[in-house]
Formats: sequence, C-alpha cells, structure tokens
Amino acid sequence: MTPVSLIEYGTYSPEVLACIWLAVENRKSMIVVGGTASGKTSTMNAISFFIPHHAKIVSIEDTREIQLPHENWLPTQTREINVRGGSKGGMSTCSPSSRRRSASAPEFIIVGGEVRGREAQTLFQAMNTGHTTFSTLHAGSIDEAINRLVSDPINVPTAMLGGALDLMVIQSLHYLNDGTARRCDSLHEIRVERGGREIVHDCLYRWDPLTDRFCREAAVRGSSTTSPDGAGGRPTNWRGNLRAARSSSHGYTRTAVSGWTT
Repeated sequence: MTPVSLIEYGTYSPEVLACIWLAVENRKSMIVVGGTASGKTSTMNAISFFIPHHAKIVSIEDTREIQLPHENWLPTQTREINVRGGSKGGMSTCSPSSRRRSASAPEFIIVGGEVRGREAQTLFQAMNTGHTTFSTLHAGSIDEAINRLVSDPINVPTAMLGGALDLMVIQSLHYLNDGTARRCDSLHEIRVERGGREIVHDCLYRWDPLTDRFCREAAVRGSSTTSPDGAGGRPTNWRGNLRAARSSSHGYTRTAVSGWTT
C-alpha cells in the first residue's frame, strides 16, 4: 500500500493526503484510528512513505507488516511474556534488543499493532521526548479514541496526550452501493486547554457519505507556528504551507509519489 494507492481507492483525497504529508515532514505525531478491517495498518504504512528518505526510523511490531523503502529503517519485533517472565503469555512487550534500538535516537518510531494497554504510556513518553511517533488504535470515533486513551487500562495522562499527539486520523469500512470501501472519515488536530486538563480536537476534514467527497471543516489553527525545541523536533510552519499545497494538491501529490507505485 502506497500514498497513490490510497488516492486511487478513494480512501483519501489528494488534498487530505497533502495535509498529512506536510504534517509528517514537519515531525507531527499521529494515530490512525478505526474499527476492525478498516485498513489502519495499511494507511499507517502508506503515510510512513512521506518520512524523509534520510531520516532514522525504528518500527516495533508483534507481527511484521510494515514495509518501507528507507535505507535507515530498522524493523524490530515484540515478544509475548507472562508475569513470571516466561516466553508466552498475555502481555506484549518490547524485547531487550528492541528497547536498545529504540534508544538509539531514531527520529521516527512506528508502532505496529493496536495500542491497547499501559505500553501506550511509553509511546507517549517517546513523543514527549522529541520522537515523532505513528501508531494505530481500535475505536469508532475521535471521542471513543480519546476516551480509550485516558481510561483504564491505557490511562495516558491528559496533559501528556494533548501535549504530544498532533493528529488523529479516523478511518472506517463502509458499505456502498457497489460494495465495500474504506474511507478516511475525518482528520483531527489535537490540543489541550485549561492548563492541560481538557483535550480538544478540531476537525480539519470530513468525508461526506452522500457525495463520497472530502470536505474541509476548519482551518488548521494558526497561520504559522513554531514548535519548541525538544517538544516537537524542529521549528515548523506546516500550517502556513498547507494553503499553498491545497491549490495544487492533486498534481502535487500524484507527481511526487508516482515512483512509489511499484
């Protein structure tokens, strides 16, 4: 699955994908949210193609699914352990080798498989220490996703979640007249208010099932924003660049990623 595939299948529009591209290039962390068979992992894999080719990437998965063309990509796998330290059980954790590799200063961390337990706190700690992180979460909407993250058994602190996570992509499997199709239901920007006590999400794009088209819901907050050093990586102005990308997003996206279709 590549970015071009997402456009050809109608899962994303060129404009929505251009917005995500700018976010990835500017080191914004995101979670792809969806239900069973919604294509979360395939989308995360395709979005990861937007990572600059020279960046250091570590992927952590329990089952190998992610495939990237980057030279500095280091794939790792988790293992199952039980509470007594055996090799089998119900808890998934990173092997010692995976932890060492994750500590080797990667710029991007891709966590394959669903975030489902307290290991999510480690994921958000990585975001807060400057690593750009992509992962998936099983939920049906933006509100369900946030509720899962801040409630048992995941329990990510509100300030940590809103201060580290930048975007949430909501994706679903839909039944249309000519069969089934996967669509990006909405794209949301995440932020915190009230001194880090409240998580707020702004919908940037939403899919209209009546027309099978993607509609812009709101402008990205601010025309130019600089991320503080250590919190989001490098200074960014992706919000301002988004306006320029919108005007020619169809040709811009297809031309630049045409080499990834093979």
